[in-house]
Amino acid sequence: MRREWLMVLLVVVLLVPVGCGTTAKASAIPEEKSGQSKSPATSEKYKVQSGDTLMGISRKLFNGDPQYWDEIADLNDIKAPYTIYPGQELKLPKKGKETVQASAQSQASTPKTYTVQSGDCLMGIARELLGDPHRWREIADLNGIGPPYTIYPGRELKVPEE
Repeated sequence: MRREWLMVLLVVVLLVPVGCGTTAKASAIPEEKSGQSKSPATSEKYKVQSGDTLMGISRKLFNGDPQYWDEIADLNDIKAPYTIYPGQELKLPKKGKETVQASAQSQASTPKTYTVQSGDCLMGIARELLGDPHRWREIADLNGIGPPYTIYPGRELKVPEE
């Protein structure tokens, strides 16, 4: 019986840190790749900000379209787990008629903020303000909130662009 407990404890100790990470780096868990081919040409660069993810950058610079994350990763030779770092300069793909420059100007605008109310949680805030509860991690990353992802009433949170 004691040996079984030791084995369970060993498994827990070894597996729990796998789910932990630091808030200093930003990463993206890729959604399903679309089979469509995109132009590999690059014309602009983007400097990674704290809390950025490849999908978030794609949404921010390509009119809300997260589908360009994989092309950004390919252009910059970023492999799984798709980790990017604040200050890193990324090459961006061309977008046909639209220009990245116009979208890049919007990144300089002040981010939207939200004041935490009693009973709020990150998923609820993401659902309410961004229309997608699964974007809670973007809010956490943007505000430097790590595990256990606790927020308190009165705290002002930066909220990513929709």
